[in-house]
Amino acid sequence: MKTYIKNLVFYFLLISLLFGFKPDSIALAGSLLSHRALYEIKINKDNLSNFQRIVQADGSVVIEMNDVCEKGWATGQKINVTLTDMNGSEVNSEVNIIGLESKDGKEYEFDFVSRFNGIITAKYVGSADRNEKSGGVSYSIPSGKYSLLPSNVIFPMNHLVMLIEAAIAGKKTLNRIVFDGGSYDGSFEVNALIGTRKNGSKKFNFSTKNLEAYTLDFIDKNYWPIRQGFFSLKKESIVPEHEVTLYLNKDGVVLGFLLDQDDFSLVAMMKEIEIFEKSPC
Repeated sequence: MKTYIKNLVFYFLLISLLFGFKPDSIALAGSLLSHRALYEIKINKDNLSNFQRIVQADGSVVIEMNDVCEKGWATGQKINVTLTDMNGSEVNSEVNIIGLESKDGKEYEFDFVSRFNGIITAKYVGSADRNEKSGGVSYSIPSGKYSLLPSNVIFPMNHLVMLIEAAIAGKKTLNRIVFDGGSYDGSFEVNALIGTRKNGSKKFNFSTKNLEAYTLDFIDKNYWPIRQGFFSLKKESIVPEHEVTLYLNKDGVVLGFLLDQDDFSLVAMMKEIEIFEKSPC
């Protein structure tokens, strides 16, 4: 269960280009919406069975994405969820990730910490870089550790851009290797299946703060359902370790998502979004 909760992380955020941003990708990245969104997590009642271990879930997710000009994209994800099994036992998991990714997709700083029932179970702090030939990550926590990255690795915000590009272009699949900083070997092969764009005006209901900061007078509720499977690079398997379905709009806002694990699934729906002022750059 601990491993499952860790990998809820902003694969929302969802985010990828094989060798950095193309010119049109840079333009798209500039149109992403700087925002903070609050989500409520519950058990997915549309997928209940008599054999599932987890019968109740209560929690929240906060996703933040902010354009900080020449520094890049600052991101934050906070997950706090309590799961209850069929015997009434409860466990609580928390995950916090802070990231800073350059807009050319070549540098990524991260600070990751996870807690299980209030006890820290993992903490990783470091920086990663990549180019067309190689990549690597240096950790300050644990101190002195250095790992090579696959030559075709990309970082989270690049992956988000690529997902949106692929969806706009009408593509149905996108396969990339993504590093998020959540472990020693924090790279996954992420295989995405992109569905047809849908109208979510009846599906999503949330409040909005500070709309005057945005050029539109509404948040686009049209979305693509994007199902992502996460495969370990160290194991040969046709079955993903985790699966997440995003409801993603063209501005990079995740309206909600489904989190599938073994015999149960969770659903997270956005309850509130705060729009940040547009950056002067």
